Amino acid sequence: MPDHAKPESEEEIAARAEEEPDGSWAEDGSDEDELAAPADPGGLSPMALKQRRLLIDLWGFRVLLVDLYSYQYGHLGYELLMAAQRAEARSAALYVVNSVATPNPALLELESLRCRKLPRSRLFDALAGFLWRRLYVDVDARFEALEGELAGRRAELERIAAEDPHQSRWYRRLPKWLCRGQLKDFLRRKERLIRKRRFERRVARARAAAEATHRRLVALRAAPGRAGRWPGNVEQDWELARRIHRGRRLARGTDRLRAYLARSQIGEAPEFRLPAEALRDCGRLARSLGIADADPVVCVHVREAGYKAGREIEEKATTRRHDVTRNADIATYFPAIDRLVAGGYRVVRIGDPSMTPVERPGVVDLATSPQRTPMLELYFLDRSRFLLGSESGPYHVCYLFGTPTLIANATDVIGGYPIRSFDRYLLKRVRDRETGQLLDLEGLVGSRHYEHFRDIDFFEYLDNSAGEILAAVEEMLAVVEGRAAPANAAQRHFHDRCLASSIELTRELAYVRKWGADAGFLGRGFICQAFLDSLSAASEAAPRPLPVPAAVRHSAGGGSTLGGR
Repeated sequence: MPDHAKPESEEEIAARAEEEPDGSWAEDGSDEDELAAPADPGGLSPMALKQRRLLIDLWGFRVLLVDLYSYQYGHLGYELLMAAQRAEARSAALYVVNSVATPNPALLELESLRCRKLPRSRLFDALAGFLWRRLYVDVDARFEALEGELAGRRAELERIAAEDPHQSRWYRRLPKWLCRGQLKDFLRRKERLIRKRRFERRVARARAAAEATHRRLVALRAAPGRAGRWPGNVEQDWELARRIHRGRRLARGTDRLRAYLARSQIGEAPEFRLPAEALRDCGRLARSLGIADADPVVCVHVREAGYKAGREIEEKATTRRHDVTRNADIATYFPAIDRLVAGGYRVVRIGDPSMTPVERPGVVDLATSPQRTPMLELYFLDRSRFLLGSESGPYHVCYLFGTPTLIANATDVIGGYPIRSFDRYLLKRVRDRETGQLLDLEGLVGSRHYEHFRDIDFFEYLDNSAGEILAAVEEMLAVVEGRAAPANAAQRHFHDRCLASSIELTRELAYVRKWGADAGFLGRGFICQAFLDSLSAASEAAPRPLPVPAAVRHSAGGGSTLGGR
């Protein structure tokens, strides 16, 4: 990544860190803690803030222990991909620790095509648990104690600063007959000088104590794990720990504002595969569902309200975003599904058992099937010609297998922009509740939309019609079957405008910084032509101002021609 700005020192980072509000990693893409980490030594972009990593070098055998610590399906798949890239960059084997209940534990059983991924073992689990406790819990507690101490010293400074060092009190306690005339003025000046010097000494002592605590915090950030006390030289990757890096390593140029979604690191080739035994078992299950080994498959996933009922981001009272705007109606996908079945594809609907059951010729509803298993879902995602999905976790998991994606009913114009050349997305239309007008391209990528993103008090998100989804599927079939024409001028303009807006809003809005352009790269995919046609039709149907009569135009320069009639 280009570096046109001068890197910040540790003191500058720590000083700004004290001014940053604390936060915690939020679920489902929330920007409650949009903290960009420093550039990785291996050239990789940062991962989740709660991800814990240790690189162990035991006499030449290097192992990267990674605790993904993600409750979200999409985050888990993406961070697994980034962990494999990090292990490859450091010529290390990868060992994944599972410390929380993951949405799909089968993800942790996949084999990496980039690096050697070690199988789970009690030895490494015990070692990782011991190191996590010593290096993270203990250091985090010390850090919090120092942070509290520094806050107390700052409060003392503020209390001292609130006092008036020039207020005269001492001479008032002397007899009035003594405090008269020149003697009174002398005593007042002397007392003010004494109080001023005492005040300055108190401030100096408090400031010195605060600076000493601050230096201890910086030292703790620099070497929190005290590398070398463990056998075999343990190097701790601390730059992304939960509290240590509340400060952002942000330089003066937007090229150093790193995104959470490392778009530039996501390639088009498969990165992971199923273990051989799991592949055989899933193939047998697929045949029992009526899907032969040679059948072309397309997976469909439409987000509904059941899976995260009671856990949606708007129900946490921490943001005004409403993620229910990402939901859609599976019935609007039926014409597109019928088209796929008519074209010889077997459609596999994936998801969770709470979803609306689908009974349709040529469709296997794996989501509600009793034969559904976590590994079988990954098997079909790996085998799928493309995913017809929505803004939810499975489309991030497709990055692991190199599976193309078509995301319908998308709401995030910038953050959801297709990354790979064979990816496409179809956006929902957005109506401004204040004006009643549909947003055009400038409105969709504008600051007002993202300042109130997915806020249903400001905007209404309109689902794609069945015809739009069908048209998008036709376009996607042309892409995966090698019949697609090059992107037209309108699609290229849409990409350029999204990229420019992402760069403009990166410093202002944390959400755009998290999910937007990564080092000037937004994506190689394009918007579906069906959405551009909808934009064009809405623009033509919009009421236009009436033309001004010629007589009135002529009257602008002087007398009115209407006055003579």
